[in-house]
Amino acid sequence: MRELGLGWKRALEVSAAANLMSTFVGIPVAWILLVGIEILVGLSANALAVERAWSYALFPLMLAWLNPTDNVWIIYAAFALLAIPFCVVSIWIERKVAMRMLPELQPEKVRAWVKRANIWSYVLLVACSIAYPLLLSK
Repeated sequence: MRELGLGWKRALEVSAAANLMSTFVGIPVAWILLVGIEILVGLSANALAVERAWSYALFPLMLAWLNPTDNVWIIYAAFALLAIPFCVVSIWIERKVAMRMLPELQPEKVRAWVKRANIWSYVLLVACSIAYPLLLSK
C-alpha cells in the first residue's frame, strides 16, 4: 500500500473489493474448470486402463474432487496444490479489479502490489495447512 501511495482506507476498499470478487467468482470458476479437467483426465485414464502407478502421476490433475479417503495427508496435499491455480486466478481477477478502481496509478505498480499480496497470502495459507496436521499429531 505504501508503494502505491494509498491510505489505509482506500487500500482496504480496493483489497476488499478485489478479494470478494476473486473469492466469490474466481475461485468457484477455477474450481469448476479444474473439475472439468479432472473428469476428462479421469475418463481418459479409465478408457485407457491406466495402471495404478500412473494414477500417482495424474494426482495433480485430480485434486478438485477427491475420492473418499481416510488419509488426511491426501487432503492436505490437495489443498496445498490447489493453492497454485487459485493463486493464479486470484492474481488475475484482483489485478483487473484493482486497476479498474485505481486508474490514476501506474499499472505496473498495481500489478506488482496485487501479485505480491496474493503470493504472500497463499504462502501463509499453505504454511498453515502444513502446520495444522503436524501440530495435531503431537
